[in-house]
Amino acid sequence: MKQLGILLTAIFSALLVITPAHAAENITSEQSLRLPAIFADGMVIQREAPINVWGWAKTGDWVNVTLNGKTKKVKTGKNGKWNVVLPEMEAGGPYTLKVSTKSEHLTINDVMLGDVFLFSGQSNQELQVYRCMDNNIVSEAVKNYTNHNVRILKLPQQYNYVMPQDDCIGAKWTKITPQTASDIAAICYFAARELQEYAGVPIGIINSSVGGTGVECWMSQENLKRFPEYKNKFSHEKYHKTDWVEQRRKKDTDKAAIWEEEITKADTVMHKWRNPGYDFSTWKPVDIFSDFYNKEKPNGNYWFRKTFYLSADDLKHINEAEAETALLRLGAMKDADSVFVNGKYVGNTTYQYPPRKYNVPLSLLKEGTNDIIIHLNAQFRTPHFIKDKLYQLELPGKTIALLEKDNPWHMAIGALMRPRPTQTYFVGTPTGLYNAMIHPLGPTCIRGMVWYQGEANEWNPKNYATYLAAMISEWQKQFPTPPSIKHKHGSWPSVIVQLAGYMNRHIGAYESGWCNIRTQQRALTMMSDTTSINASLATAIDCGEWNDIHPQDKATVAHRIALQLKRHAYGENIVSEGPAPIKCIQKDNKLVITFSPETGRLRPLNDGIACVTGDYELTIDMLAMQKVLSSTYSVVDGMLRYAHDDFPLCTIYNTEGIASPQFEIKIEK
Repeated sequence: MKQLGILLTAIFSALLVITPAHAAENITSEQSLRLPAIFADGMVIQREAPINVWGWAKTGDWVNVTLNGKTKKVKTGKNGKWNVVLPEMEAGGPYTLKVSTKSEHLTINDVMLGDVFLFSGQSNQELQVYRCMDNNIVSEAVKNYTNHNVRILKLPQQYNYVMPQDDCIGAKWTKITPQTASDIAAICYFAARELQEYAGVPIGIINSSVGGTGVECWMSQENLKRFPEYKNKFSHEKYHKTDWVEQRRKKDTDKAAIWEEEITKADTVMHKWRNPGYDFSTWKPVDIFSDFYNKEKPNGNYWFRKTFYLSADDLKHINEAEAETALLRLGAMKDADSVFVNGKYVGNTTYQYPPRKYNVPLSLLKEGTNDIIIHLNAQFRTPHFIKDKLYQLELPGKTIALLEKDNPWHMAIGALMRPRPTQTYFVGTPTGLYNAMIHPLGPTCIRGMVWYQGEANEWNPKNYATYLAAMISEWQKQFPTPPSIKHKHGSWPSVIVQLAGYMNRHIGAYESGWCNIRTQQRALTMMSDTTSINASLATAIDCGEWNDIHPQDKATVAHRIALQLKRHAYGENIVSEGPAPIKCIQKDNKLVITFSPETGRLRPLNDGIACVTGDYELTIDMLAMQKVLSSTYSVVDGMLRYAHDDFPLCTIYNTEGIASPQFEIKIEK
C-alpha cells in the first residue's frame, strides 16, 4: 500500500508544472486600488452574516465600498491594506459591488447573496464532470440542465512555502449550463445543484483542491509545529528561499531532459515504424493484461499494434454519417502513451489515471486493413493496461472490439531504461497550499465545508484524524460562521467523505493504510460531541471502482454530501447518513448490533452471515462468518469490523439507500 502513496507523488511530480504564488511583499504605497481575486463577477457572498470586503490601495487613501445600498468608508493603513464589514443582508441579487477612491473605481457585477461552501481535498474533489461521463447518471443529468443560481469558483493550483499569501491567482465564477458542466468538478456540480434546489437561494462553491496532496499541505507552519514530528521540519531552505523552487525545477528538468534524450536515441522502433514497407511481422502476439514487460528492467518504451478491417460497405456508411470523428477507447494504462491510427497521431495522455478516449478523424480510416499503434512509455516501475475498462473503436453505427483473442495485439520493445528521474512534486509539500490557496481567501464567511481527501495519507494514517481536526480548527478561526448555524459549539459543519472502494477485495481480516484512513475519518466525526469539530461522514465506499482511484459515480457521493449539509448546515431533521452502530453484544455464537435510530431503518438483508432482525438491529452468525472468511465482517482483538477492506462488499444500508460506513465496534459480552 505504501507503493500507492509513492506512486501518486511520482506521477504528479512528473507532470504538473504549477507556478508558485508570489509573496505579497511587493505591496507599496503607490499600488493601485484592487480586490482579492475571489471578488469577481458572478460571485456569491454569504447571506445573513456580516460581509467582509478587503483589499489594497494607495497609503492614506479613503476607500468607499457599496453593496445593495449599504456603504462603508475606510482609510488605508501604512501597508496600503483596508477592510470593511458591511451589515448582514438577505438572499438576493444580482447586485453590483462598487469600490472606489478619489481617483480609482472598481465594479464587481452580478453579485448574489446566498450560501457559500468551501470544498477542498485532492483529486477526487477536483475530478471534472467530463471524466465521469461514462456513468449514465452523470451523463443524463448534465444534458439539458441550467441553473444560474449556482456559481462555482475553482482556484487554480498554486503554492508557496515561504509565507502565507494575501491574494491568489484568480479564476472566474462559473454558472451551471450544459456548456460549462463538463469542466466543473463533479462533486461540486451535483452537491451545489441539490442544495440550490433545496434552499431556494443562490449557492456558491469555492473549490480549493489539488490532486495527490496530503492533509499537511493544507495546514499552516504554526499549526504543524504543534506536532513533534513537524517541530524541526521547517528548517529546510525551501521554506526560506524564494528562488528554491525555480532552482529545484531546473535541476529536475535537466535530469528529465537527459532521460528523454537517452530513451529516444535508444528506441529501435520509434524512428522506423512509420517508414514505408516497415516489417511488423517481428512484433509478437501479446495479451496486453499479462506481464509483458521486462521483469529485470521494466521501464522504457513499449509498442503495441492492433489491426482491424473495414469493408467497402463500412466505409460507405462512415462517409454518409454526419459525424466527423470516431471515438477510440483504450481503457487506462501506466504510465504515459501516444496513440496513432493508420500512422497519424490522434492523442496522448501523460500519466496513469485518466481514461484514454481519443477522437479519430473518420478521414483517417480506409477500406481494408487499418491499424492502431500505442507507444507506451513506462517511467516508474511496471507498465500495465487496466482490466475491466472499455477497449473499442466506436464508429457511426458500428463498434469494433479491440480485445478479441483471435486477433491479438502485437508488441515490440523499443528501449529499456532506468526509471525516469523523480520530479519534485511541489504542491505536495506541507503548508504550501494553505499559504497559497486557503489563507488568501481571507475572512470569507461560509456555511459549511466538504473535505474529500485521504488517499495521499494512506502510507501513514496513524495521526490522520488528529491532523484533520487541527486543520479544521484552524480554518474555523479564519472563516466566520453565519449566525444562523445552530451548533452547540457555534461552528459551521464539515462533511468528510469516507474513501471509496479501490484496489482488491480480500478474504478474512485485512489491514491496509486505505482501511485505516477510513477508520480515522470516522473517528474524527465521532469527536463532534466533545470538540468544536462539527463533522459528519458521507459514505463513498460503495461508489468505488476496483481498478480506478477516480470512480465516476460522483452523483451518489454528492447526494450524500448534500444530505449531510441539509441536516447540519440547515437544521433539516432528515436521515442523512448510513447506518451507524451504537452497540454490539455477543450472545453465544451470535453478534447483535444495534444501530442508531437517527441513521434510519435498516434495509432487509440476509446474506448467509448477517441478517436484519429489527428496524435497527443486525445479527451476525459468527460460525458462518468464520466459515466463509469474508472481509465484509471480521473480528479482530475483540472488535467487530465491517467493510474493513480496500474494495469491500458492502451489505448494510438503510431504507433511504445510504450505505453504512466502514466501522469497527467493541464486542460486549
